[in-house]
Amino acid sequence: MTGAEMERSGRRPPVKFLFSELEEYENQPPEKLGQGSFGVVFKGSIPEKNKWGLPAQEVAIKVNTGTKKKIEFNMERSILESIEHKNIIKLVGFADDNNRLCLVYEYMRRGTLKINISDLCWPKTLQIMRDMASVIFHLHQQDPPIIFRDLKSENILMNENFDPKLSDFGLAKRGKEGLKFGGTEGSSDVTAIHGSATPLCDIYSIGILILELLAQKVFRDRGKLLAWVRGETLVKGKVRNVKRVLRKNLLTSGCTVKNARRAIKLGIQCASYKNNDRPTIQYICKELSKLGVMKSLTSCFLNFFDLFTINCNCVISTGAS
Repeated sequence: MTGAEMERSGRRPPVKFLFSELEEYENQPPEKLGQGSFGVVFKGSIPEKNKWGLPAQEVAIKVNTGTKKKIEFNMERSILESIEHKNIIKLVGFADDNNRLCLVYEYMRRGTLKINISDLCWPKTLQIMRDMASVIFHLHQQDPPIIFRDLKSENILMNENFDPKLSDFGLAKRGKEGLKFGGTEGSSDVTAIHGSATPLCDIYSIGILILELLAQKVFRDRGKLLAWVRGETLVKGKVRNVKRVLRKNLLTSGCTVKNARRAIKLGIQCASYKNNDRPTIQYICKELSKLGVMKSLTSCFLNFFDLFTINCNCVISTGAS
């Protein structure tokens, strides 16, 4: 999508900042939000009166601190400028100033899914599963398809209402464009990591994400996650012992054992070691749409502290399946 097309659609094209301008917008003292292979992410603020006409807002500024990151920078900028989805992080601007690279995003107050995963209720858990499947479907529908390659809880950010947005597109591939190798061991399929990325690689990652959301725990060794879930739930090919896998608050916030069994089987199927055994993204979206919440529950809360501070605003779209 060109800048003119973005303007006509109502979208504001990303601003090209000078590196020195972004240094002024960083919070003082610097407030570090995170760090990845590209660089360090700092919190910043765009003032009310600025020469670009941007609204006053808090932002996340990702500063490249390594070398040879231009391919990742260009890929992320290209995708975020051309793709629009309610669950993809918005790119506010960027800087490419004397080989100093920065990307500026909307600020997501709750941080990563990884640090929130143990507190989620079932309606929010189900929403995240559906939203991430919807994003991957949208990416795979592009021409050529975009393969994200690095879907994991650390790359899913959450706003104040715990609504998820996918971020960090530096390792994505658009057709033949992008880095040859990419991904994270455990959450990414080995073929994505070693250079033979296909859309089925993202299906594997969705499976790992579904199982981690059900376990409400991020495993350092995600291979152990598969072994643990299989060992706890699969007995002679049938899913049993679901309560050992699920945290109590999922079962008390509207997740039925029947829905849990369906979700576990879907996660295991997606995370199959054999590409041909993995379902299509269309099938995943359809299966997730069949899962629901007990009719008697109309809202949920994440924990006793948040009970008095936030409302999950969970939308109950279907009854228990």
